[in-house]
Amino acid sequence: MTPDLSVRGLSATYGRRSTPVLREISLDLPDGELLAVLGPSGCGKTTLLRVIAGLLPATSGTVSLAGREVTALAPEKRRVGLVPQEAALFPHLTIADNIAFGIRHVPAARRRARVAELMELVDVTALADRRSSQVSGGQAQRVALARALAPAPDLVLLDEPFAALDAALRTRLRRDVAAILREAGTAAVIVTHDQDEALSMADLVAVLRAGEVAQSGSPAELYAHPTHAWVANFLGTCAILEDGRVLRPEQITLTPAAPAVGPAARLSFDAEVVHVEFFGHSTLYQLRPARGLRLAPQDRLGAATEDTRAGLLFARELGSPRFTSGQAVVASVAADLPAVPLG
Repeated sequence: MTPDLSVRGLSATYGRRSTPVLREISLDLPDGELLAVLGPSGCGKTTLLRVIAGLLPATSGTVSLAGREVTALAPEKRRVGLVPQEAALFPHLTIADNIAFGIRHVPAARRRARVAELMELVDVTALADRRSSQVSGGQAQRVALARALAPAPDLVLLDEPFAALDAALRTRLRRDVAAILREAGTAAVIVTHDQDEALSMADLVAVLRAGEVAQSGSPAELYAHPTHAWVANFLGTCAILEDGRVLRPEQITLTPAAPAVGPAARLSFDAEVVHVEFFGHSTLYQLRPARGLRLAPQDRLGAATEDTRAGLLFARELGSPRFTSGQAVVASVAADLPAVPLG
């Protein structure tokens, strides 16, 4: 089956810069799936989105949509819908007319039917006659998505669409947007720096670092089997052991005393609780290992945080705190952890 999006050897530079912003990017997005392009500020993720949209030229490489190469085509010829970071609704138009903007040359009856269908899909039917100043940020993003879907594009591009929203609304809206895109059957690329957003929404994740794809795959594959210490650290809090094994907070079990005798396949070590953070649904403990555990030296890692430089690691448990700062604990973890190569 032809992928909805195929990028091959894509590179891009800005102006007279000799250093590429994108370096030999290659990605495939299967029909109807959602790809999250995840990375820190300055990694090239927004540039990649703009090159796919035709808003910036590629220095080399190709972009194909639904089996059709579009590298040299203007944006309006690519059949791509765009949802910007700010919804950017037209203030002088009603919500219904905003959605209809991209299909304004379609016969009136078909246009009205399409707008009604999309308003129901994104749950804004009751807002049809309002102006953009009369809707909330979350409602505006739904309208922007409906406007992008109206011409039935081959691909929808979302440029950090939830960045300006509060945390609770962001969580709810990203779940709804993913469901809307899947119901519409439209392939989509979302650019984000939010790991939770990428892992929870996407079918595929491409992690970008300095203009290159550091690793790509399913969210579960990337989280459980990172191929590099930098990817492991970027996808979530972890400690890298001296043999390269990746230890995540949720893999650690804490007890206030010596653990009961169990399978030899578990690794145990003494630790002191340094700090406790309660998040309502879970508790995060910052631990200082006392003995029984050796972390990889920082000069062998491609990335380090202040915590790992200080020899600290984290454990997470569901529910309320069971331990306090300064308390001695015994931590245990399964020994068959994934590993990354060390420099």
